[in-house]
Amino acid sequence: MERPDGGDADFEIPVPLVLALLALPAGAFASMLLHRSESAPSTAAVVGCYAAPEGQTLSLDGRRIRFGNAAIPAVGYAFARERLAGLSIATSTAVVLVRSGDGYRFRSTGTKPGSLFALVRTRNGQARQVGVPADMEAIAVQADDGRKLLFERASPERCRLPAEASRR
Repeated sequence: MERPDGGDADFEIPVPLVLALLALPAGAFASMLLHRSESAPSTAAVVGCYAAPEGQTLSLDGRRIRFGNAAIPAVGYAFARERLAGLSIATSTAVVLVRSGDGYRFRSTGTKPGSLFALVRTRNGQARQVGVPADMEAIAVQADDGRKLLFERASPERCRLPAEASRR
């Protein structure tokens, strides 16, 4: 069928359909902008002393992590959201947990990017990464031998360096 202006009537697209097709991407973009304003989680929920059964400790003060062995200087940290996994602590420089003769020791490589330590909650013996710092029960650190050590909250005295403990 031919239209009076010479066009073909079979290819006419209704105006409401065109408007709907244009509104979909605009609405999706607006929704992304509204939900993107998520603020970074506060580090207050993770401040404290953490210890692993093997004796190593982590001390977090809100800006820096101090490792149990005084040979490693404290490093800065922030939260990082791992894709599809959950929340982790991202150190400013790489720190690895290495197996030594009598257990595990932290060692700084001084390189970037830093390390990721997962914030976890344990259920039925399984550690699952959390999405909110307040939900965490432990910090999971993968050692160089593949073993994952859980650092659980401990008394502040466990995290004191020998020099600090002697001053008290």
